[in-house]
Amino acid sequence: MSKKKKSIIKLIGLAILAISFIVLQMFSYFKEAPSAYISRTFMFNNIQITYPFFNSEEDYHIQSFIHKIDNTQVNRVEHQVNFVNGYTNILFRLFYNDLIVDYHSMFFDNEGNQVSISHMISNEDAIISKIKDYVANSHLRITNDAIMRADKSFFFTELDLEIFLTNYNNLGHISLIIIDYNEIIDYLNVAVNLRDSYEPLPERVPEYIPPVIPQERRMVAFSFDDGPSRYTTPLLDILERYDARASFFMLGSQMVQRPEVVLEVMLRGHEVGNHTTDHALLTRFRQDQDITRRINGANNIFREITGEQMRLFRPPYGGHNPRVQSLANMPIILWSVDSRDWESRDTNAIVNLVLNEIQDGDIVLFHDLYPTTIEAVEILLPILKAYNFEIVTVSELFTHNDIELLPGQLYRHAR
Repeated sequence: MSKKKKSIIKLIGLAILAISFIVLQMFSYFKEAPSAYISRTFMFNNIQITYPFFNSEEDYHIQSFIHKIDNTQVNRVEHQVNFVNGYTNILFRLFYNDLIVDYHSMFFDNEGNQVSISHMISNEDAIISKIKDYVANSHLRITNDAIMRADKSFFFTELDLEIFLTNYNNLGHISLIIIDYNEIIDYLNVAVNLRDSYEPLPERVPEYIPPVIPQERRMVAFSFDDGPSRYTTPLLDILERYDARASFFMLGSQMVQRPEVVLEVMLRGHEVGNHTTDHALLTRFRQDQDITRRINGANNIFREITGEQMRLFRPPYGGHNPRVQSLANMPIILWSVDSRDWESRDTNAIVNLVLNEIQDGDIVLFHDLYPTTIEAVEILLPILKAYNFEIVTVSELFTHNDIELLPGQLYRHAR
């Protein structure tokens, strides 16, 4: 055999070895990687359920959970999925008439086997202790007995562990506990991302130190989404009591149900913005007309009720892309402080979150759908007034700060 043929055979052999190595590495990677999934929606037992479909072992356990849901307590289910160091973490949100009534979390290993939270956390007692520290320092009205009694659902986000406490009293309260991974890194069995800057959570409530009240006037905008609802009018009374004005980003479907509330909001000096007709996520639509008819539909309903034109737009879920921005043809108002009232539905949690984050020029996101939000606003307004905050509409905030609102542009704050 010639040297040339030997060289070719040798090269072919090396190529086969290289390809084999790559294939083995890819097999190893995909074996370790979490399963891909698609979101599916179907009606089951009069419950609208959106769930992740993996086409693997996970689906059996998910279906088992779905079949146990009580349709007298729940009529809609949504989900979030995150992949954590080879594990799949699913958080189900259970709704009844647009109110979150419960959470449920699930964990799966890379083989699709369902595992417990103990696979992720080595010391559950230490986590309970951290929950108690968080509750104490946030002044939440939850006793230690209630913490132990509560059902706990866990969701690993990019930088924090979110823990949802449910079913700990007969009022249906839900509390959201957010623990920085830096707090619990010694008790985690999985690799997570850590914040570079981090202030440890005090182990007990610090002594109260009266704050220094700033003398300069400060201004923020309160905004309320998804109404009007039966709670909007009581909210207007509270705002009027403290000489506060707000922006209401309303749904067309809700304005049709309560046109008299829309008029009252306007007559009391507040602002109404467009939140589409039906709260659909606009970025998922491929056809322009599917976006414009939802925006224009809300505009038309508002004009029929008030004779006025909407001038601000907030996309549902804050979902936007260049096409949505262009088709909206209005300034797009997002937010810089999210009260997460829809998630916690806990008055004290809402109050503490807003007070910890709010600063001059902020836009605060609330929803005028929940009694706990109305209670929180009633607590917040006198506190903020004492700190020389003025609560105004979005348009007033930007006018005060000499910032022009332009169609198609995104605005999160007025700083």
